[in-house]
Amino acid sequence: MTTQAAQVNQWLQLAPEPPALTNDKKWHVFLSYRSVNRNWVLHLYDALRAVGFQVFLDQLEIAAGDSLARRLNSALEASTSGVIVASSSYEDSEWCKSEYDTMESLRKSRGFRFVVAKLDDARLPPMAEKDLYVDFSSYPTGPQGGELLRLMFGLLGRALPSTVLKLALAIDDQTKAALAQIAGAKVINNVESLVNSAREGGEVWQASPLLYCACAEALLELGEEDRALEVLALSTQFKHAIRPTQLNALAWARKAKRMQAIAGERAAYEAERSAARASADRWLGEAQQPLAELWALGHRDPETLGIYARTWMDRYLLTGRRVYLEKSRDLYRQAFELNDDNFYTGINAAAKSVFLGELEVAAELVGRVQALVGCSAIRGNYWKTATVAEALLIQRKYQDSIRVYRSGTVDAPLAIANQASARAEAELLLEHLGAPPEVREQLVDAFKV
Repeated sequence: MTTQAAQVNQWLQLAPEPPALTNDKKWHVFLSYRSVNRNWVLHLYDALRAVGFQVFLDQLEIAAGDSLARRLNSALEASTSGVIVASSSYEDSEWCKSEYDTMESLRKSRGFRFVVAKLDDARLPPMAEKDLYVDFSSYPTGPQGGELLRLMFGLLGRALPSTVLKLALAIDDQTKAALAQIAGAKVINNVESLVNSAREGGEVWQASPLLYCACAEALLELGEEDRALEVLALSTQFKHAIRPTQLNALAWARKAKRMQAIAGERAAYEAERSAARASADRWLGEAQQPLAELWALGHRDPETLGIYARTWMDRYLLTGRRVYLEKSRDLYRQAFELNDDNFYTGINAAAKSVFLGELEVAAELVGRVQALVGCSAIRGNYWKTATVAEALLIQRKYQDSIRVYRSGTVDAPLAIANQASARAEAELLLEHLGAPPEVREQLVDAFKV
């Protein structure tokens, strides 16, 4: 048995085995959450599925045209337990109380079990403080460690066994150390440390693909697509996990984008240009295949739709075929309409509308995006800052936009790939908006580190 296989078995021995579903029950767990916590919830979905739970997650199960309320109620009735994922905004506290009351009613009427997953300093309903809740404030990127075990046992109405408790405490320490190592390596651009951490693994790496994904995301931010793919290849035991599939597609798409740039730079050498374009086309195929499969299975979450839309934009830039641009715009627009608090898909739908000459549509979308992100840089969040800057750019507020882009560069100087992507989009927008040449020069300066 390989070391990795042994680690998986050790984790499975710690995690509880969900019982077989009987009668009219289809799901072990119904996940109830606010869309702002979607990425965290996706990791919880992957972790629960990895040990055998059947999990209902709305955007993976509700097709376009379904009645949302009807399908959610039906799914709750077909579930034996639930998780309420709570975070700290006022809206969340009001929503949490409503969700708690609904699940409490189900518990009294038919023995439904539920756990509240508290992500930060969220104010829980008074009764929830007395019931089972698990504090995940130390795991803001996704559930992991001993707290994940507590949640799993709680869903089955069981306390954490004493034989597992001591091991759970050790797992907590190891998990926090692994997350700190990944964060530290990303900050100082230590690529080898990130890759070696994933290679060495350990028992805490087998709870879910979260740590592998954290490594891969760090490598993608640093522009290391091949090393990200290397790390993701180590997580293949999580066969049905969604997030590694998304990141794998993103890595291939960024590789294709890089090769596409090489093709443009070598325009004078036809043979090299053709070879580079062929490689870009092949790698885009690698990116699109798993995304098309997720699409065919009904996945309509903004991450899947957003990355899929990005690959169609890349095909447009590679071929010049307008239909690919329209496909990209439509996917981004659909993602934003289904998830109207997702600023990333909203700003991309607006930008693609600009490229298509639909300036009034773009202006309407930008207004909705600015209601979500505001008009100032957000420290510690590069993509939200870049979104603020891009919205100002589309409004032709060039100097305000350049100032915000610069703030993002200074705040995250090593996020090379993210900056390159933001700059490429900004330069295309300036071209379509007819901005003066000096504005483009100032924009380029804003990205210099």
